[in-house]
Amino acid sequence: MMSRTLWPEKKQALLDIGALSIHDIPPSDFALSESQRRVVDCAQQNRVHIDHAQLKHAIDGLEYPFWFLDYESCISAIPLLMVTGPSSKFCSSTHSTKLPPLVLTWNILPS
Repeated sequence: MMSRTLWPEKKQALLDIGALSIHDIPPSDFALSESQRRVVDCAQQNRVHIDHAQLKHAIDGLEYPFWFLDYESCISAIPLLMVTGPSSKFCSSTHSTKLPPLVLTWNILPS
């Protein structure tokens, strides 16, 4: 498994060169792992990295039924449920689908 942490020595080296933001990390002359370099490059170039093959493999491995938890943060002066009180801040519902939809569309939007 790849490490997703930055060792204290690398953190100190970044501080030593004045890199306080991901945008301050030098483009190629600072030693990073492959995944760390990908994250830095994407942030600096304002782009999204999607591994389409890995995403397809993950989606193809899903099995029905699917269960979804829908939750929202809301404040209601009048309780929406008997078990909540005024100014409750959380609403949730659970949904499932037992059969595949005719068309499954995945929209992945850059932030």
